[in-house]
Amino acid sequence: MLSCAVFFLRRQNFERQYTKEEVINIFIKRFNLKNLADHWFCDSSDLELDYNQCDVEDNQAEFYTKKGYASNFESITFNSTLTNSATKTKAAGHIQTLYSASGIQECFLLFDEPHSKYYIINNSVQNNCSQSIDTDNIFEGFKPWLTSCNNPDYTGKEKYSSYPRGLKKLIQFMFEKDLIESNDLNELNLDKYISYIDIYENDEDVKEFDKNNNSTRAGIAALKKYIKYIDYLLSGPTEPFDYNITNGEGINKIFYGVPGCGKSYHIEYDILKRDKETKKYNPNEFAEDNIIRTTFYQDYSNTDFVGQILPKIIKGDGDDKDTVEYIFNPGPFTLALIRAISNPTKKVALIVEEINRGNAPAIFGDIFQLLDRDENGVSEYGIVNIGMLDYLNDNTFKVENKDKRYIFKDIKIPANMYIYATMNTSDQNVYTLDTAFTRRWSKERIPNKFNGNEIATMYVPGMEDYTWGIFVDKVNEHIRDNIVDLQVNEDKQVGCFFVKKSDLLVKDEKDDDKKKAKAFAYKVLEYLWDDVSKLDHTVIFNPNYKTFEDLVKDYLVKGVEVFNGEIFK
Repeated sequence: MLSCAVFFLRRQNFERQYTKEEVINIFIKRFNLKNLADHWFCDSSDLELDYNQCDVEDNQAEFYTKKGYASNFESITFNSTLTNSATKTKAAGHIQTLYSASGIQECFLLFDEPHSKYYIINNSVQNNCSQSIDTDNIFEGFKPWLTSCNNPDYTGKEKYSSYPRGLKKLIQFMFEKDLIESNDLNELNLDKYISYIDIYENDEDVKEFDKNNNSTRAGIAALKKYIKYIDYLLSGPTEPFDYNITNGEGINKIFYGVPGCGKSYHIEYDILKRDKETKKYNPNEFAEDNIIRTTFYQDYSNTDFVGQILPKIIKGDGDDKDTVEYIFNPGPFTLALIRAISNPTKKVALIVEEINRGNAPAIFGDIFQLLDRDENGVSEYGIVNIGMLDYLNDNTFKVENKDKRYIFKDIKIPANMYIYATMNTSDQNVYTLDTAFTRRWSKERIPNKFNGNEIATMYVPGMEDYTWGIFVDKVNEHIRDNIVDLQVNEDKQVGCFFVKKSDLLVKDEKDDDKKKAKAFAYKVLEYLWDDVSKLDHTVIFNPNYKTFEDLVKDYLVKGVEVFNGEIFK
């Protein structure tokens, strides 16, 4: 149900009260809505039109109260989420001033669905995406398509007014010269129109005609656009996308634990069900193409995550100059969303590694709202992100090997899109996740256990009498026993998988050149020195060492003796 409140303020010195029908006609004429009039205003079952006109002093407040809008003229609440001053709202296209002899002074348009679907350009409301085409009059749909979001080249600034006329003149000239068999532009024949390009390029008379009779060779430019238009029509009709057709549990989940406990491993092999032997993904769980992975870091931004509009140079044809187009480049979130929409019955995973290394609430931005899921796993509340909406509305989705186009009124996370994240709570220089953000996620702490992994039986370089399993157990037990002295929490323990197998030694292997021992020291001992015992190194290490460099130097010779004697006694 599209609900549009139309509120007119009359000039005070205008006596006559306009009828509802008169105002609607003025509204249609003022905003060039004639082609939408039947759908919008003539007893349409899917339109709810609330109408009022009043003097500013008399019943403006009454109107606002009835509609539940803010009573202050300078503060209008749009869709319960957007509050702007009248001036800002006007600039955004929600308010239009009418300077006509009609006596209507102001017109407020308040929509309860994304305003990007119907937006105002040059005092004209354009139907942004839901264009219906009369197959008997295909050419008539060309003009509105040029300034709709279905035209991938349209940014809102281009002037296409001469294109339909220029195209007809060009095709008529080619027809009169017997270069083409018909001047009919109402055929859905892509190959035919593409062949016209070759005819144009190889005939100097046609080029000269276009140059002399159409400004800036609008004929050939329009023909190229017409080819895109026909291709759009052939790609299939658009239809509103229903997020409820997606099947899944709609999970947002954060896995956390000590550094090296196996958070990423758990997601990869236990959640995504990747085979540990073949390393292949199970297509009945998460197919490899349906897994999108990203990592947050300090400078990671919302545009990195969602996508951003970037300039792209388009090479001109022939004598045409190069042009710059601004194209939306999707980020990991948008890519995962597209995969979920294209595969509504398949699981799609968006993996966010190190979610708290970046400013997660700022990175998610308005997507933050989407993390609230309903009982079906779909976002309970949609958002309007203009860049994403335009991109999705322009996109052709491959669904069950068929091309489909959809109309998106808002953005939601589908039920089949799973978001998994890892979080290391012990790291320094990380961002704190506030309660409002974390309550929208389920959380699971990954136990710090070897679970029979052979890495536990491998030996520590520089301490060949100790296995990695014994080292981890002894060091972590000492950390737990001295949490008060170290002034740290339990997340500062050493993870079972803090090192790789290649960092350790197998039984009887000699580390003659001490390369592995030195590498082990700079990975494990440095963590214990800088992170775990930074306030009192003597809790973990022999009190004789004042610098880490001295510690490493002696570790290569003395091994276990560089530690506090209580740990490995």
